Amino acid sequence: MSYQFDSRLGEQLYRLLPEVYRTRDRQGQSGNDGELAAYLDAHGRLFDLIHATLEQQLRDGLPETSQEWLLPYFARLLGVDIVSPGVAGKRAEIGEAIAWRQRKGTLACAEQIAQSVGEMEVELQEGWRRLAMTPRIGMPLVPARASDADSTLGLDMDYPPAATRHPAMPVAMVDLRRCSRAVQADINNPAAHSSGFGGIRQTWRQANVHGAPCFPGSFEDVSPRTVDVRTPVTPDRGLYHSKRLLAFAAPPGGLFPAAPLVESWADALQKGYV
Repeated sequence: MSYQFDSRLGEQLYRLLPEVYRTRDRQGQSGNDGELAAYLDAHGRLFDLIHATLEQQLRDGLPETSQEWLLPYFARLLGVDIVSPGVAGKRAEIGEAIAWRQRKGTLACAEQIAQSVGEMEVELQEGWRRLAMTPRIGMPLVPARASDADSTLGLDMDYPPAATRHPAMPVAMVDLRRCSRAVQADINNPAAHSSGFGGIRQTWRQANVHGAPCFPGSFEDVSPRTVDVRTPVTPDRGLYHSKRLLAFAAPPGGLFPAAPLVESWADALQKGYV
């Protein structure tokens, strides 16, 4: 009958013994059956604790693998003011602190910070892109294909009603002839965005950026606004400014499950609901 080891290192020590000692131990020639294995297993439990302590000491040297109670010490060492409520967000704040400081001011960095700290998918809009601007005569435009590869269909710059569809054209008013919303796009499109909706990664672009928004106030609303210099900034004032960023996040799921509950009338009658 083979002995059942409770320790990992105890079993390793037993396997390192010459086969003759293990055979005698299994046959009970050294006393009770499995006496040598039990002796090594008792030492192995202590060795397991020592080995786990050494491994944890090595993991505690990095914020990505350290224990949670050590994170404030890493933050103080790097001069980080932790604001994330979750452990994953705290680790990201500390681990990416230097990289975020080097990339300060970029839109990609701001989106990464918002998603890491808040642990949720967000879409950012630069405030200066939401401000209404009047087009000027002779003002050079970025080629439409460089702004949005799918917007060149039906674009005729010699015909004013069609020229208004140019994605880089400055506008001061929405075009009520067209609807503006997010549509599926190719990943190679310069205007493509990648977002996670309901746990599924989607690639999308803004269609008819100058049109009337189908969903006002959402991330699909890119309609131009006049500059708002009011302070303090609240959900209904001071949002549209060249020095501010608009962050759009999906509402939390709360207590309601993501998938609807389906129950038959027979189950409801059996449980006494009806």
